[in-house]
Amino acid sequence: MIENIVLIDDDTLVHMMWKMVAKSKQINLSCFNTESEFLNSVNAVPKTARIYVDKNLGAGVNGIEVARRVFELGYSQIYLATGDDHVLDGLQKTHPFFKGVIGKEPPF
Repeated sequence: MIENIVLIDDDTLVHMMWKMVAKSKQINLSCFNTESEFLNSVNAVPKTARIYVDKNLGAGVNGIEVARRVFELGYSQIYLATGDDHVLDGLQKTHPFFKGVIGKEPPF
């Protein structure tokens, strides 16, 4: 079974790194720069996909709020991707829709 992974992040270098690793591991990865881009393709993204959302999506967009809206669409495998080490522990208590918090390295 091919795993479906989504990355919502405004950093093109992060996209490049994740794509390179995903290709080498034959993982189906879809990268989006914005919530709007993701929403335009949402019908093609299975509800079982693992979704990684950057904490800061640029232009003042809060990735935590984007993740909440993604959860409300019926996705349950949602992770916060951030280089901010201060976010870790308490986040799942205040935002239980997150399965976890990762750094910017591909988690696969």
